Amino acid sequence: MYRQILVRPDQRRFQLIFWRSDHSEPLRSYQLNTVTYGTASAAYLAVRCLHQLAIENEQQFSQASHIIKTDFYVDDLLTGSNSLEELATLCKDISNILSQRCFELRKWVSNHPDILTVTGIM
Repeated sequence: MYRQILVRPDQRRFQLIFWRSDHSEPLRSYQLNTVTYGTASAAYLAVRCLHQLAIENEQQFSQASHIIKTDFYVDDLLTGSNSLEELATLCKDISNILSQRCFELRKWVSNHPDILTVTGIM
């Protein structure tokens, strides 16, 4: 997820790594263009991107947008529905919203054996 989030060019100077393959070589510096896992701000930036996607899509997909805002823990989504049909629609809508910015949901699990077939996930 983090590698899908680009850092603004004027902020990349704060994400430098220094590298050399051998201790006899001079150090080289590299700027990182995407959010780096393990940095203090990474989880916040990931969640903020999800919220922005939800905001941008709340007119067309109000229920899916609400779920994106409330049912994610960083990059894990845990949600449910009262009917198989409604859940299938939500799965498709949430997947479509997130795929707009290359956030592909993977590792689907359900307590109903038919949901993965109904949604076309499996």
